[in-house]
Amino acid sequence: MLNDLMPITVDFKKGTDIHLVPLGDLHYGSRNFSMARFQEFKKSITPEKQLVLVGDMIDNGTRNSVGAACYEQSVSIAEQKEFIYEELKEFAENGQILCCVGGNHERRSYRETMTDIMYDVMCRWRYNGEGLEDRYRPSMAFCILRIGKGETTDHELRPSYTVVVGHGAGGGMYIGSGANRLERFISVSNADLIISGHTHKPLTFPTSSLFIDARNGKVLEQQHTVVVCSSFMDYGGYPLDKMLCPTGKVSQEVVLSSKGKHITVIQST
Repeated sequence: MLNDLMPITVDFKKGTDIHLVPLGDLHYGSRNFSMARFQEFKKSITPEKQLVLVGDMIDNGTRNSVGAACYEQSVSIAEQKEFIYEELKEFAENGQILCCVGGNHERRSYRETMTDIMYDVMCRWRYNGEGLEDRYRPSMAFCILRIGKGETTDHELRPSYTVVVGHGAGGGMYIGSGANRLERFISVSNADLIISGHTHKPLTFPTSSLFIDARNGKVLEQQHTVVVCSSFMDYGGYPLDKMLCPTGKVSQEVVLSSKGKHITVIQST
């Protein structure tokens, strides 16, 4: 298993926009998982799109779980793991899994048995005869996405993007509490794009930070885009027990332009 701080570098052909679709917080195995919504999501994944797996793909209820325990799962943990493998296998074989990180629900198994569920799945998937374990990071993935590398000397036609993917942590009752943590982390990562999950509160917002360009004697402002993915859970169970409000459900797609550095987020209900 590769270290979190080892970047994932992927090259795309000149003139090719990069289409990223975050997928996380499925919680397959929970009685509140929406199979209908997940199947609609799969139909929307056309060949040019890259999936970014953001964690909590399975509910993974254990005896020591906070929230749903093993006795409340709709299927066993083994069946949950197999479901993710089979349902996303076609996208893996087509080279459409950009990266994957673990979530707090997958870490339940690692904490108790040192079994990393999504790492196992990534090792089983095959693209061009190779496993995808090099695209997996247990906590956070730092991605360098390059367009037109080696194909042109025109800087405008070979932009590169830095993308940080992490499941997320903390949160709270309100959207702002989760956003605050992400905004603080930007000053550390200095990424063009941060993709997260965990809060079940889909969100997109721009922000910026300052950095000192010592070589050129300038203080520059860098733009960042933050995307928090939607969940695939119907309302009920743990959120209802804790008197938490229902959360919005949206589809999200991030387009990284090949014609100069520009990020567009498409979000719709």
